[in-house]
Amino acid sequence: ISVAAGGRGIVFAGYYGEVYCTTNGGSTWSSVRFGFELNPDLALLVDNNGAAFAGTGGDGLFRSTDTGSTWMQLIRGLHVFSIIIDPAGYIFAGTDLGAFRSTNRGEEWTGIDTTAPPGTRFLSLAVDSTGRLWAGTSRGLFSSSDHGKSWDSSGFHDVSDVVVDTGGHL
Repeated sequence: ISVAAGGRGIVFAGYYGEVYCTTNGGSTWSSVRFGFELNPDLALLVDNNGAAFAGTGGDGLFRSTDTGSTWMQLIRGLHVFSIIIDPAGYIFAGTDLGAFRSTNRGEEWTGIDTTAPPGTRFLSLAVDSTGRLWAGTSRGLFSSSDHGKSWDSSGFHDVSDVVVDTGGHL
């Protein structure tokens, strides 16, 4: 199950290839059609402006600015495991081929040099209360304090989930 809440009462929820959207805080829900193959691997993000991002298990990353009526493909052919936005508005996507960053609400994406070995899958992303970006990967736990420009490795191995609590701590 993937759930993402954003500004203006917009929430997207997806499970096993089905995605639903509410624009009134959950009072009513509508089925969302993507026009591409959905599978159980689905990552969702809604930004404060109500734009929705959907990462799929092989078709890449998509964005909707009209509560899911239409979708534009932003990144093709990647398995997107996780999507997150940091306090500065940078959007990050964790994929089977590394991490990607957008500085302009998803219009353009660049691969991030993470110092992780080639082939590292970025499985989970989180941002703590200080703005530090954390990445759980197939090769360990990495963190960045500068929006992904440089990275530190924790030495852990094969970290599939990174979670920040309500207090903003890892």
